[in-house]
Amino acid sequence: MLKKHKALAVALSLILTLACGPLDLAREILGGLAASATPTASFAVFESSVWYVTKEGNDANTCDSPEQACLTIAEAIDRADDDDIINIGAGIFVEDSGAGQALRITERLVLRGVGEAETILDSEGLRGGIFVSGDANAVIRNLTVRNAAPGAPGHCISIRNEASARIEDVKVENCAPNGIEHLGTGEVSLVNVTVTGAQRAGVYAGGQMVIEGGRFHANTSSGILSITTGRLDVTGALVENNDADGLTLNGLDVIRDSVIRDNGLVSANHSGVGIGGNATLTNVIIYANDYGIRLNEGAELTMTGGEIHDHFKVGLEVREGASARLTDVVLRANGRIFGETSIPGHIQNYGTLLLVRSVLADSTNGALLNFETGNFVLRESSIIGNGGSLAALFNHAGGVGIVERSLFADNPIPVGTIDNRGSLSLINTTVTGAQGVAISAGTGSLSLSYVTIADNDGVGLAAHNGAAGVSRVENSLIARNGVSDCSISTAAGVVPLPLSGVNIDSDGTCRFGLTYAPVDLLLDTLADNGGFTQTMALLVGSPAIEAATGSCPATDQRGSPFSRPFGPACDVGAYEGEGAALSLDATVEFATETPTPDVPDQPMLTINTDTPCYSGPGPNWAYLRNIQAGLQLDLVGYGFQPGWFVARHPTAQGVLCWLAERDVTPNVPIGDLRLIAIPPRPTATPGAPKPTDPAPRDTDVPPSPTPCDPINDPNNCP
Repeated sequence: MLKKHKALAVALSLILTLACGPLDLAREILGGLAASATPTASFAVFESSVWYVTKEGNDANTCDSPEQACLTIAEAIDRADDDDIINIGAGIFVEDSGAGQALRITERLVLRGVGEAETILDSEGLRGGIFVSGDANAVIRNLTVRNAAPGAPGHCISIRNEASARIEDVKVENCAPNGIEHLGTGEVSLVNVTVTGAQRAGVYAGGQMVIEGGRFHANTSSGILSITTGRLDVTGALVENNDADGLTLNGLDVIRDSVIRDNGLVSANHSGVGIGGNATLTNVIIYANDYGIRLNEGAELTMTGGEIHDHFKVGLEVREGASARLTDVVLRANGRIFGETSIPGHIQNYGTLLLVRSVLADSTNGALLNFETGNFVLRESSIIGNGGSLAALFNHAGGVGIVERSLFADNPIPVGTIDNRGSLSLINTTVTGAQGVAISAGTGSLSLSYVTIADNDGVGLAAHNGAAGVSRVENSLIARNGVSDCSISTAAGVVPLPLSGVNIDSDGTCRFGLTYAPVDLLLDTLADNGGFTQTMALLVGSPAIEAATGSCPATDQRGSPFSRPFGPACDVGAYEGEGAALSLDATVEFATETPTPDVPDQPMLTINTDTPCYSGPGPNWAYLRNIQAGLQLDLVGYGFQPGWFVARHPTAQGVLCWLAERDVTPNVPIGDLRLIAIPPRPTATPGAPKPTDPAPRDTDVPPSPTPCDPINDPNNCP
């Protein structure tokens, strides 16, 4: 409909056209339009106009002042132009703009009430609420929208097409089907919005949506739901008491500094956060829901900081084909109803899982259950105080895992702390305080490298299938365990444990060939010795100091800057001591290299991330050690096989490292380097121990039968 004051826009166009003509002509044109123009100041209409609506108003008024206010919001919208403001007074407004909606906005408008409790738009369950469409840009502030009915399209607030909206200090309640629905291509912002009582989702996001603050609670479905086209960015929200999921994230979604609690307690098997798309959570607290976080097939989660705690069921479930990366996250007191069952408290993994610097504590029933399709890496993390009838770490047959620089401590579980039936590698890790067996090796493949297993109530290492369940024990320390250090079958046909380096026990039951009485080991109790996890220090004079042979990881369990070796050789176990295995009166001197003056043109490599040093271009050649990020090495040349640099080993004289090009930065162009011939592959010697596997980087995934990185390179996976 052509609005009455649109004629003034025509007058403005004529004035601009005749700007160089007589001023009287412009006045004549304006005078001729005076009879049909809205009686306002002649030039005010070219700026934002303000319209008023009150319960005492009349739609026959001019609507341009509180004294001349309209009675209905729809009338004010009909009169308004782009960028106008509509002030709405206190009261309950029952509107009907036709087509099943209370209000329809197709322009750039501001609707401004006087407060959530004072200005109320009520659809009385007969029609939808506010419908924003076309290329409109609506601002809705300081009011309540309630009692919308489904149809045409329903919802308390609906944004479609290219429309955008900012909804601020608004309450949305008792809506059908959803509270706020966005299915357009414009951006929608919700600032301090409350959505409650929706028959389905509180917020249904199918486009770009930013949510700042607000409360989303007591909705029949999810508090906030994004579909595959959704792009959510949520900061500082409270999502609570929704019947289904608190958040259902199927788009590309980012959640920060928010609290998700008490959701999924009405509809069974729902969660605080359900993920089907790609979600990033930062400093989010998720607690007291049915499940904590559940990832469906194909979903991806990156979570940094925050907590997942006190859930009735599993804290984190990763389905097959999904992947999750958690860094600096605390999982505690989950699985409240799962005690004495086969369901874990904290994490159930069928997909790909990476946990870094995280804590899994006080679960009702175990901590991490890795299924036959699961791959996981646990790094610089602590698994502490978990109970129940399921091992703190249970790795099913077919499951693959790496545990590095981590701690298992004081888990009061009668069946033990670690139960492996798949492929599991422990590197630079301490297991202590187990109530039952510290580590049980079934028919899978268990590898222990620089591991300390000490002060457990039961058996330290149970390996009744010998080499059929243990692939390697390397430079590890097993001591002071209550029943025995080891329980290893001596039955006919059972192959002894494959040993590498120097391994030490304290009672001879491991048959390592090197046993020291507990008092002579000088192994300290568990304490904070630096790093992300507690460790058991080797005191000066311990026979485990500098006793290891072969290659060793770049650091001990504590990580950087606690490098290995400290002295001429590495120490046995997860801790690298700071003194030699000599008497306290001995004077120890270590040879040091004379510093080489800086040579500006000396080719150098900077290590960007912890990376394996191989004797040739890749894992088909011998692994020497991990080179720590931040080091600089002398650059020798570039390999004939593209993608590999050759540099001098940082500590071993005359040894060259082949380093993947993606992990390093040279200070000279590749074209300036000489090409290095590829060395022959090593020939296996019958009965010789296998070379140490490389310590994984944060971007690594556990080993599989073929080189595979399902997080970073899914196309290379079977």
